[in-house]
Amino acid sequence: MNSPKEWLSLADALLSFSRADECFVSLEHTIQELTRFAHAQIHQNVQEENIRIKILSAFHNRVGAVDWQGNPQKMPQMKKLVRASEEIARHLPENPHFPSFAPAKKIRPRHLVSPSLRKWDSARRADTV
Repeated sequence: MNSPKEWLSLADALLSFSRADECFVSLEHTIQELTRFAHAQIHQNVQEENIRIKILSAFHNRVGAVDWQGNPQKMPQMKKLVRASEEIARHLPENPHFPSFAPAKKIRPRHLVSPSLRKWDSARRADTV
């Protein structure tokens, strides 16, 4: 998943599975790269991609949460994540201090790395040395 449209469709799909009174979905995508040098040579040059899915389901004042993190290629069935969050909520005691989730607001992607730095993938770093 690379485009904002793909992320929005994943969030919409997760929300569409919900049978809870309220549902909150958070998606986070990270790519971590590492290049290590030893004796003036590249010793290790790796890249890891992860996705984090957080789902909160509320039935009145009962809130259940599921937090999954892993490789996007090994993502579990989305419907199972939503159902697990709902099942947890059903078994928890009521929380009289839970008013509601915050109102929905427009989703805006955040890029925590400058565009010029994104050009320096692991292959380019290796070639530069």
